[in-house]
Amino acid sequence: MLPGEIIQGQHEPIVSQDDFLKINTPESKIVNKTYDAMSLELPLKKSLCCPSCGHLMTGFYVQAKGLYYYKCQKKCVGVNISANKAHQSFKELLNEYRFDLIGLEAEILPEIMQIKLLELSKSDSNEITAAKTKLTQTRKELDTIEERFAIGKIDSQIYTKFSEKYNKEISELEEKLSNPNLTSSNLEKCVKNGLKLAKKLSKIWDSGDLFEKHKLQHLLFPDGFAYDKENKRVLTFRTNIFFELIHSISIVLGEIKSGDPIKFDQISARVTP
Repeated sequence: MLPGEIIQGQHEPIVSQDDFLKINTPESKIVNKTYDAMSLELPLKKSLCCPSCGHLMTGFYVQAKGLYYYKCQKKCVGVNISANKAHQSFKELLNEYRFDLIGLEAEILPEIMQIKLLELSKSDSNEITAAKTKLTQTRKELDTIEERFAIGKIDSQIYTKFSEKYNKEISELEEKLSNPNLTSSNLEKCVKNGLKLAKKLSKIWDSGDLFEKHKLQHLLFPDGFAYDKENKRVLTFRTNIFFELIHSISIVLGEIKSGDPIKFDQISARVTP
């Protein structure tokens, strides 16, 4: 579709020309105004959970006050939160995971991050080794059953049953092994880019559009979070290990006096795989 004209494609069309124009005309786009308006003012809806039942919160607008509120989708009694308070508490939480060290602490943090991430990835390496062994074994079992079928020692029903089973296992194992192993070279790049992101978490959330806000929320807290009205703070269920490390290491470095050695076990106690 070019300005002022339509070029007929060489492939067989799946819709009529009239339908094509209706679909691709900007004026025909349907916009859910209620959803957009509510979501822009309530960006935590995709991550904020009810502290009582654990379901995601929805939101509403109080016209008399001119304010937005979050509420439980399951209508738990008394579970409603001022959007302004929730947003302020969330930004305060983001600041806890911000990379704001200076001087020597800022220089050594990337190296410490690499050491700790490699340490935490040892369990993943063991799983990869086990998966490779299992893949080799499963392929041999598949070869065996194909040979037995070819020489007539088993019938087609048994062959089909077990070949499907082995092929499924092989596919799953190959998918598991498709991601490259963590190495010092790509880890260094990841840490560098991650720390760059960690310097501006609040700024990204403040200035980002709805998609960027949701993306950042899910990146840091993949299982969502809840709001504690009594203590006016956000409670997290699980934090991205990278940002949890920044938080923990920053605390340890802040407690170390100049010239004292870094005790890595202090960091380990705060961070679990």
